[in-house]
Amino acid sequence: YVVVVIGIMFRFIPILLEELSGILKTQMVRANFGNARGLTKLKMLFSLVIPLCVQTFQKAEHLADALTARKFT
Repeated sequence: YVVVVIGIMFRFIPILLEELSGILKTQMVRANFGNARGLTKLKMLFSLVIPLCVQTFQKAEHLADALTARKFT
């Protein structure tokens, strides 16, 4: 099981980076990240982290459902 977990972890890293890139591009269009300073920049960072966490949990849930469907326990 350890090998499967490590394999899944390494498989998710590029996916997470791709998702972060998409979220960052979207936020760059919506807001002006370049001029933000201090607390404003920290608030903008939350606008990147929260969607990434939500998407990550959704992908993990889909993966768990797929493994359960294949009787992987």
